[in-house]
Amino acid sequence: MSATTKTATTKIIELGELHRDEDFPAYAAVYSAHSKHPQVLSPQAMSWSAKIHLNRLAYCRQFWLTQKKKLRCKLSELFDPLLRHHYGENYLAVFGQHPWPCLLYLQYQREHGGRGLYFLQSRLDRNIYRTLGWNGWFAPQEQLAEHWLGARAKGVSLDEFRARQ
Repeated sequence: MSATTKTATTKIIELGELHRDEDFPAYAAVYSAHSKHPQVLSPQAMSWSAKIHLNRLAYCRQFWLTQKKKLRCKLSELFDPLLRHHYGENYLAVFGQHPWPCLLYLQYQREHGGRGLYFLQSRLDRNIYRTLGWNGWFAPQEQLAEHWLGARAKGVSLDEFRARQ
């Protein structure tokens, strides 16, 4: 054995970090060219743009958890057939705890040809922020500015918003 001893460090990934079923997503952002049914996931839905809808799932959390338990399935197995039926095969949906990360990841997946379901529930999923380019950050912010203009939001200064970007 040599006089110098190197200490190896091992990073342990806990299985709880990979996926947590107990964490029900509070929001979903859904993109589809055929977005005729924005309230499929929740009666609290908002049209973000012509093809994107935000749904507040926390409002009907107990309903979805009861359905999941009754059907003995994962949330993805519960939501995917429903979304395919109402939005078609090429829909894109991102589920998470806050609408802004859902919109960021939705934009990222649109740029990379993604489709289907994505859950931002684990640490591994949240690592997407490390790979976002400048367009991945600024494109959703432009959508936010357009949304404010369309909604005629009071107290919002677009010049100040863009200066802070």
